[in-house]
Amino acid sequence: MTKPAGVARSEAAYLRRAGMRSVVRSYSGRMASSRPYLLAAGLGVVAGLRSMTAPAILSRAAHLGPPGLVRSPFRLFGHSTVGTALAVLAVGELVIDKIPFIPARTKPGPLTGRALSGALCGAIVCHAAGESSLNGAAVGALGAVAGSFAGRELRRLASDRGSVSGWVGAFAEDAIAIGAGAAALSRFA
Repeated sequence: MTKPAGVARSEAAYLRRAGMRSVVRSYSGRMASSRPYLLAAGLGVVAGLRSMTAPAILSRAAHLGPPGLVRSPFRLFGHSTVGTALAVLAVGELVIDKIPFIPARTKPGPLTGRALSGALCGAIVCHAAGESSLNGAAVGALGAVAGSFAGRELRRLASDRGSVSGWVGAFAEDAIAIGAGAAALSRFA
């Protein structure tokens, strides 16, 4: 469905003012429609590795430069109090993940939480870019499920081969989740 040129230009102008300059193609006034979905998938994978890291990074980015959330149902996500709370939860998750009796990320409960985290991030990113929040949520949730299973397998392979201890693997996964989330937002947002 193609929008009339005037509508596309006015939406692009709004998104530029709202902080989504790099997602907007300056030469045509139209959105680069695959970028929000790539970001939704990337944040979903991060949520699959560490469920609170993706929302914490996205909330911080929304606070620093609101990505089109000004008049949306997600506007509180960019509030500094929400960002601080999510950051505290993310740090808590990094610590708690090292405890041996925590259930595996691929069990139904933790996997559902990670999928919901990825879905929230995907919906926010796509809504901010003027794309379908529902599609963004689906892409984010699928990315989270994929990230959960990929993270589990990589950690298992590393520890089975004896090349990496469980603790070292967990800290490496923390660094990957934080770095990938920050890199995705700096590249696409």
